[in-house]
This record gives sequence, structure tokens and C-alpha cells, in this order.
Amino acid sequence: MIAMLLPYLNIQRSNIMDMPLSKALRHKKRLVEKIRACTNLIENNNTLIVGNDGDCDVTGELAQRRELSVKLVGVKIAIENGSRPIRWQILRLSEIKDEITMLRGLKCVRGKSQVHFSTSVEEYDCVISDADRRAMINNLETEIDDLQEQVDSFNARTIVTL
Repeated sequence: MIAMLLPYLNIQRSNIMDMPLSKALRHKKRLVEKIRACTNLIENNNTLIVGNDGDCDVTGELAQRRELSVKLVGVKIAIENGSRPIRWQILRLSEIKDEITMLRGLKCVRGKSQVHFSTSVEEYDCVISDADRRAMINNLETEIDDLQEQVDSFNARTIVTL
């Protein structure tokens, strides 16, 4: 896959290296940050008052951003291919985090309370109590810890080629 991108990257095969998946993920994060920095420079310097000089070479930054973007695609492909054996764990982590977010926002009101912007008082009950909600979140966080440990271990020992 990476070999297909080499003509766009203007690099030789000898510049490609093997690294642990965990390091490739950090490399991806740095590329995203560099792309974001280029984007900010382009957006902030593209339109200027006539007679004022810009703080950067916008066309040069755009070319740099494109080059970084192509490199990012290669890194993402390597990460995707390398992480395929643990894809279930990665996706499950995401779903558990979504469920925790939902549970944290869940109202667990019991007893009498005044209805918003009204003088009437209503009695409320909930299906999932606050204690049950906290226990559910606790169990899900334990599952996250177990899954994350599996993912971290896999990422540390799996080598990908960039």
C-alpha cells in the first residue's frame, strides 16, 4: 500500500521504516497537528489588506499541507492494516465510552419536585436509580480498562511499516 504512495511523497523506499503500532499512532497525531498548524496559517494569511505583507508563504504552506496529508494517508493505512486483529476491541471501546456519556447525562430523579417554570409539583420515579447508574458506569469503566490494556499491549508489540 505504502509503495503506491511513494511517487506522491517524493521519498525513496529507504526512508520507509518499521515501528511499533503505538509509535505510529503518535506519529499520526503529530502529522495531524502539523496539518492543523498549516491550515491555521493558510486561513489567517490568505486574505490581506492591500499593501500589507503576510506572515507566511500561503502557497508554500498549502503545498506543505498537501504533502503532510498524503503522508497521513499512508500512516492511517498502515495503522488500519496493523490494527485489524484488534478492531473489535477498538470499536467496543468507542461504544462503551458512548454508553458512559449517555448514562452520565441520564436523569435519575425520584420524589416530588416542582415542574420547571410552573407552580405545580409532580412526583417522579426513575427506572434506573442513581446508585444503579453509578454501578453501571463503574462496570463499564472496568471493561474499558481491560480492553485498553489489550489494545495497548497489542500496539506495543505489533510492528507496522511506514
